[in-house]
Parts: sequence; C-alpha cells; structure tokens
Amino acid sequence: MVNRYLACIAATAVVLTSFGNLATSVGAQTPKTPPVKPAKPTTPAKSAKPTTQTPPTTSKKAETAEQLLDRGNAYVRLGNLEGAIASFRAAVKKKPNLTAAHYNLGLALAQSGQVQDAVYSFQRATRLDPKFALAYSNLGAAMLQSGKTDEAITYLKRAVALDRNLAVGYYNLGLALRQKGDVNGAIAQLR
Repeated sequence: MVNRYLACIAATAVVLTSFGNLATSVGAQTPKTPPVKPAKPTTPAKSAKPTTQTPPTTSKKAETAEQLLDRGNAYVRLGNLEGAIASFRAAVKKKPNLTAAHYNLGLALAQSGQVQDAVYSFQRATRLDPKFALAYSNLGAAMLQSGKTDEAITYLKRAVALDRNLAVGYYNLGLALRQKGDVNGAIAQLR
C-alpha cells in the first residue's frame, strides 16, 4: 500500500521558526508517483489571468476520498496550499475516518498559518490512530505555537513515549520545558 502520509518531521520544529515546507521537509513521505511535468509555457493573451499550477484531473466522476487525498498531496508538491487544504477537507468529508487526510490537512493548515484549525485536525488524527507518534508531535508543536505550553508538553511526551527515536519530538519537548522554566528537564530532552 502506498504511504499517503506527508510525514513532515521538520514541520514540528516550530517554536523558533515556523512550520517547515511540506513538500521538501526532511522525512517527507508522499506517494511514489512520477512528478507532474509542467506544461510548456505559452504566451497568454493580454486579458488572460495568470493560472496556478494544478494537478492533473481524473475523470468527471466523483473522486474517492483516497483520490482526493492524492490530489491534496499533489497540490502540496506544487506549492498550492489552498488547493491542498480544499482537497484534504473534501477527503475528510467523504471519509471522516481517513487518518491520513486529517493529518495532512493539519500539516497544510499549519503551513498556511491556521494553527488552531491544524490543532483540531491533528487531534482528530490522534483519536483515529492513538499510536500515531508523529501526529502527537505535530499536535504538541501546534499547541506550543499557540502558547499552550502545558498541553504541548503532554502531547510531546506522548509522542516520544510512542516513538523513542522521534528526535523532533524530543527537541520540541525540550523547547517546551525550557519555556516553562524547567532548564534541567529541557537539557535532558535535548541530549
């Protein structure tokens, strides 16, 4: 089965910077499909509006949730977050229990600065898959960005408990503990 998660590890190192680029982050995992080749440039008429890149369309039939998820991932690769968010939302509407759609929606929302909506999407992903360490890590990072340090610490502790090798989880937990004034705890997490 193709892994449909945009596992954006770098996106969780959020406190001192901002969310990482979804399409190029360290550890990004997208479906293994050939890249979409852009059309040859043409000279638009003077009255034509500039176009944005869109992934190729499928037939006019209604797309499945999985196809919408793939479309959202393609939009992310093209740098079109608005298109990605719309596609992920449509996937969630069609199949509310599709964890990957909630998680990827959270990443796209966080990337676009909609942190509170991202929190909701990450929370939904963790409810659907309680062992999804990276979703907990991103949820903790979003909480930290929102100024909810205590909640961030709870989610980040859960992330590193689920995946002892999740370096970004330890990093963000260290940052959260430092923000709370627990310097020794922060140092322990950053070792």
